[in-house]
Amino acid sequence: MQSLTTQLRRCTSWQQLQELFLQQRSCMNHIHLSALMVRLAQLVGKNNSHSSSSSSRTIHSGLGSTAMLQGGSHHPLSKGGKGGDAGVNKLELRPFLAQLVPHVGMQLLTFGPRQLSNTMWALGR
Repeated sequence: MQSLTTQLRRCTSWQQLQELFLQQRSCMNHIHLSALMVRLAQLVGKNNSHSSSSSSRTIHSGLGSTAMLQGGSHHPLSKGGKGGDAGVNKLELRPFLAQLVPHVGMQLLTFGPRQLSNTMWALGR
């Protein structure tokens, strides 16, 4: 069987990530949650005009989880944005974020520097 991190990397849509999260969230540690956040940002923002390549180590400043949930008009998930994943609808993504962000927050103290920086990069995207 594939490791959970490998399964996260192989997801090709945010819906697959959501399904995997719902099935495995009780088994997810700080590494899994950080990997999930990064993969989600890559999938949702892959066609975003201000996104960088998935191999980039740049930390992007910008909107956090609250802004993602609220869907501000200047965010890539907002209507008319250039979000990836075949035109992500922010209203469809919102329930998943509402489940995921608190789960990440509950384990935040277990995150190491790498998981923190990767997760912050994902939130800023």
